[in-house]
Amino acid sequence: MKRYVELQTKYVQLDFVSKMTVLIAAVTVGAILFALFSIVILFLSYALALALAPSVGGMSVSCGIIALIYVAMAITVYLLRQRLIINPIANFLGQLFLNKTKEK
Repeated sequence: MKRYVELQTKYVQLDFVSKMTVLIAAVTVGAILFALFSIVILFLSYALALALAPSVGGMSVSCGIIALIYVAMAITVYLLRQRLIINPIANFLGQLFLNKTKEK
């Protein structure tokens, strides 16, 4: 019985380490992708501002238009945060930690 408890404890530890590895990898990949996409969005915004400048009356007006677009997107994300951010994270963590692992 003592050996069974030791083995069960070891199994729980290994399962926890495995799930934490998946979680940390997902967070790391997410952070890297977020940083890269932020840089891409920055350069695309600058290119759009340069392209809009002759049409709207100058660089400052085109930068203002782009800033308003970002404010509108931020408000939209804030209003939809439950559906876009919280629920997917809760589902991912629930599936990762609460579902039984399939035995091979």
